[in-house]
Amino acid sequence: MTTRNSLLRSLLALMFCTVIAGFSQSSAPLGPAPGKMIDVDGHKLHIHCVGPHDAKPAVILEAGGGTFSRDWAAVQRLMAERVRTCAYDRAGPGWSDLGPAPRTLAQEVFELHTLLESAKISGPFVLVGQSLVALYVLPRTMGMTSLALSWSFPQTKSACCSMCRQNGG
Repeated sequence: MTTRNSLLRSLLALMFCTVIAGFSQSSAPLGPAPGKMIDVDGHKLHIHCVGPHDAKPAVILEAGGGTFSRDWAAVQRLMAERVRTCAYDRAGPGWSDLGPAPRTLAQEVFELHTLLESAKISGPFVLVGQSLVALYVLPRTMGMTSLALSWSFPQTKSACCSMCRQNGG
């Protein structure tokens, strides 16, 4: 199997396994942040990356509304062998500090790009959004390749996990 086909299969597995993140019950984070706290224009944002540092594209995982980066942990573990994934917390939820008000789309795009640059995470990128966040993933990307996902159905959870394992994810 070519590297390109392997990457495409892995990304397809990620797409189907995104449903896992939709089943998590988010609560306030306990303990220290698992990733790095990066200064972004005077406040700190949390980002947790796993997988090979040289794997391209880097997959940026955007948690759904009311959730945070921890909800991507299962997906990150499944993909860690071959795909570089970075789950981050927008300003406010999870381990990140509150950001400046008002919270506009332009501010969040600026913060994401600044976070990736400051954390020395280079593109190309694929941005994956879970739940309602997927509805605004595309406009935020500004040059990133996007994969917007906005579905999760409890009856597909076991099938999803099985597909991820079959695809090496």
